[in-house]
Amino acid sequence: MSETLESLFGKENAKVANEILAENQSQVKSRILGLIAAHQKVFLERSAEEQLAASESAKTLGEQLSHKRHHRVTCPSCKSVATVQGQPFGAENVSHKDGNIFVRQAVSPQTFACPACGLKLQGYAELDVAQLGGQYTRVTEYSLEDYYGLIDPKDFDPSEYVEEYLADLRAEAEWDNE
Repeated sequence: MSETLESLFGKENAKVANEILAENQSQVKSRILGLIAAHQKVFLERSAEEQLAASESAKTLGEQLSHKRHHRVTCPSCKSVATVQGQPFGAENVSHKDGNIFVRQAVSPQTFACPACGLKLQGYAELDVAQLGGQYTRVTEYSLEDYYGLIDPKDFDPSEYVEEYLADLRAEAEWDNE
């Protein structure tokens, strides 16, 4: 909209608003960096075997969750595999290759969770401090049949639809006889 705080609220109010925003950002940064350090300390206090087991478990879970609309990232605390989730925004980009449809959608991250050390972050401001705030792209692959809702005639059983059609015809016939 090409507006600044100063053009919207005046020079004095814009100055106060910028001071409040800077203070809030500083508080969030301090709190999140402390949270990351605390989780890192607790993780490093575990034995090497426990750390390895937690990291391997996180890697497996990250792989599973990546197929359920999570995005894999590296935890800023323990360096294990963690995931973020977010809200899609903007237009989808649809393309096709090798008989499949690919839908690309930009996503703004909103939540972060690390199963290895237990670190959780909520909201873009917290994720941005942890350097996890950049948008990412979600790619979903569809077969032509799934994308267009096509039915394979070899696998289609019309009996359910025929029964529903006949029931509708009987209902109409009963109504016409009244």
